Amino acid sequence: PVLGWLPGYRRAWLLPDLLAGLAVWAVMVPEGMAYAGIVGVPPIMGLYTIVPPLIAYALLGTSRLLVVGPDTATGLISALTVGAIAVQGTAEFNTLTSSLAILIGALFLLFGALRMGWVAAFIPTPVMR
Repeated sequence: PVLGWLPGYRRAWLLPDLLAGLAVWAVMVPEGMAYAGIVGVPPIMGLYTIVPPLIAYALLGTSRLLVVGPDTATGLISALTVGAIAVQGTAEFNTLTSSLAILIGALFLLFGALRMGWVAAFIPTPVMR
């Protein structure tokens, strides 16, 4: 994807793109820290959830309108899952939360490589909204 659009990128687009990036960053920093608080991990861990998705999507994504990053539902599900086996606020909780995020990311990459998007057809429409 980046190799598809980079050759046609115009220099005039750079300033507006940088300003848009700063605007997204200004929203995502407090949002990521707040979601970390919801999950029960240190705020710095919330900041770690911002940069990798932005870089990965800038290099691999194709939509110009999609915003990627942490969200409330994922944070709550993670907190409930890990909270069932570790005490919130401990190093073990933080490690398990990070491990869960990495595992889910790896599974999504595997599912994408195996072209398993067809599975989404079995998810009811109200759930997807």
